Amino acid sequence: MTNPQGFCMALCGHRRGKVIFGAVLLSFLAIFFFSHSSSSVYLKDLARPWLHPSVSSHELTLFNQEDYDRRIHLLIPVTSPNAKFCKTFFSSVVNGYPPPFLINYNQTYWQEAIARAQKIKGFHDYLNTRTRDDDIIIMIDGFDVWFQLPLQVLLSRFLKMGVPVVFGADKKCWPNDFKSVACTAIPQSPLPGDVFGDDTDRQTILRSRREKYDNFRPRWVNSGTIIGYASHVRSIYDEAWKKVEQAGQEVDSDQMILAEVYGERVVKGDNSMSVDFYSTLFQTMTYSHNDIAFVRNPSEEWTSTTFSKTISTEKLPLEDLGLSSKSPNPNRSPWKWRNLAWNKVSNRIPTLLHFNGPKNFIDLWWPRMWYYEDGAKWTEKIKQEPQRAGAWTNGKEANKLGWFTYETLCGRERLFGEPEPAAPVNPSPNGGEKKDNKPAA
Repeated sequence: MTNPQGFCMALCGHRRGKVIFGAVLLSFLAIFFFSHSSSSVYLKDLARPWLHPSVSSHELTLFNQEDYDRRIHLLIPVTSPNAKFCKTFFSSVVNGYPPPFLINYNQTYWQEAIARAQKIKGFHDYLNTRTRDDDIIIMIDGFDVWFQLPLQVLLSRFLKMGVPVVFGADKKCWPNDFKSVACTAIPQSPLPGDVFGDDTDRQTILRSRREKYDNFRPRWVNSGTIIGYASHVRSIYDEAWKKVEQAGQEVDSDQMILAEVYGERVVKGDNSMSVDFYSTLFQTMTYSHNDIAFVRNPSEEWTSTTFSKTISTEKLPLEDLGLSSKSPNPNRSPWKWRNLAWNKVSNRIPTLLHFNGPKNFIDLWWPRMWYYEDGAKWTEKIKQEPQRAGAWTNGKEANKLGWFTYETLCGRERLFGEPEPAAPVNPSPNGGEKKDNKPAA
């Protein structure tokens, strides 16, 4: 397969190439992004993801489609960029995820009910027009999700689960009626029944309103984080969109619709959907902040820290980060001293964090992420890769794609405490310098 980076560099290396570069770039990248290979190897070194450069290297490693024999789609619903989106976007780039497709970008909706309906429609349309059945789909919310671990780790863990589609898991069934199948038909969590103590999964007067679900095991659908095979994700959104149409294309919550689909499938005995009970892939944060600790130098000898009477002997899984005793050089793994969010209840280091609860943690915890320390340096490197670090959108013309570089979308944001750019300096009439744009007095 042709290397797009080398191709673009070859074009840009000549004056005449620069003239045609803009016209060729979008067409080439679109073909490259949506093409499909017939190779029999899905993920190189699937059993050993720590060998991939994005996992084993201390340096920035961008997404490379040649590592996969099928499309990996990252879908993010966002109508316009801001600092919160740019944190999400940066975290995906630095962890080697593919350029996202921005669902409903540059669209305006005057009512929340319509916006939620169009979110489902945007996913539905993309899945039905731009995916093949065995593609892998990753869908995340656009303003409160941070990737913590690389794409190879997420894929390796997902494929080992053996489930066609996995959603994030919530501790509370919402916003559905508690008596609906979305709440009552859902399987129990495999975590110990007393993992939070004797009052696990029960509301008590001893807990404040803000913490009243902290002691619940996560098992209900959260629609803000999804991974699955395109054919199965497509069928879920086909059902969801039918429900939206029946509701007059206005809905109170897209999560409510998808939770209904999940509950109905469980009742029918359909096992195509599941939730991430252990937060191995997706750490949903509502009522879970107390479950998380940031750690360095994790050990596989660690076990879960719970109130359960059953002492856990399950070791912390670290092999996919190259930190296991079975790993060839665990002391050389870049993850040994990186700051990582660890779920001390399920004993997992999740691949991403979803801040669907109180948003103040977005500001409090951003400096704790392992990439914050080198964030400013890596931002500059990302800006130097305009043909690889960017996002897809629907183009202005039908069936055309738009491409926005990372710098175009997020270049103005200061995510890592960078100083604001100096104000432009204009020469004054007498040959000196005037530091503002006001006329001289």
